Amino acid sequence: MFFQSGYFKILISACIWGTVGIFARWSAMPATDLAFYKTLFACLFLLSILPREDLLITNKFKAYMVIFLTGILYALNAILFLSSIYLTTLSNSLFAYYTKPVIVAFLAPFFFRETPEFRNILAIVISLVGLALILTPSVVSISTQDLAGIALGLCAAISASLVVILVKLVQLPAPIVVYYKMVVAILIMLPLVNFQANFHHGQIFIAAIIGVIHTVLPYILYYSGMQVVKASYGITLTYFDPVVASFLGVLIFGEELTYLSLIGGILIISSGAIIMRH
Repeated sequence: MFFQSGYFKILISACIWGTVGIFARWSAMPATDLAFYKTLFACLFLLSILPREDLLITNKFKAYMVIFLTGILYALNAILFLSSIYLTTLSNSLFAYYTKPVIVAFLAPFFFRETPEFRNILAIVISLVGLALILTPSVVSISTQDLAGIALGLCAAISASLVVILVKLVQLPAPIVVYYKMVVAILIMLPLVNFQANFHHGQIFIAAIIGVIHTVLPYILYYSGMQVVKASYGITLTYFDPVVASFLGVLIFGEELTYLSLIGGILIISSGAIIMRH
């Protein structure tokens, strides 16, 4: 059944991620601080709901090493992506960040012996064209700060792609992977946080929402979905994230919906349909 499939889980996670940029802007917190607190809330939430025996990893040195590396990459990814959002427009940041399906599709054959398929190549090309159409209006005028934001978005995409590859190398339950990589990320970000900052309750509440709703839930759905579908297929479905972000911009902030954006959204949805007809 589709609603119980890995594709559906990945699709839902992408739609949830499509709203994270809006909440990050509302928080008005520095990127490093927001990355730390949202990860802390996510970790505490997982610790409160998971049975203690489910958090044990026994005699799996490879799993420990992979989780340690994913924690480092996750911390790097969170800081880079949030910094990118603050330096440039949300659209520019997403344009750079959503090169990760191409990166994963390129790396997957080397790690998983996944043979490149015409269908997936076609879906990636259609997705990139659709994303470019959505973001064209904001990419026309680029400043030095915009370029810095786009560069950080690209670096975040590389780190996120490596996380996808590493997680698929170890077949562990999604909650375990999410929990331990966040523990590692918290320890790494700890020296970077400004604990002297006086954040108000509203900012902390938004950080908690991002931690639980935009981090724990979608990551569990995403990783559990990625364990049962081809890496290059699953990552392509994450292009629904910028579609959601663009249309929420219209609904919440009254941003203009151009014909290019509409056509781009249709193309991205079409690419998802190509992948899911498997």
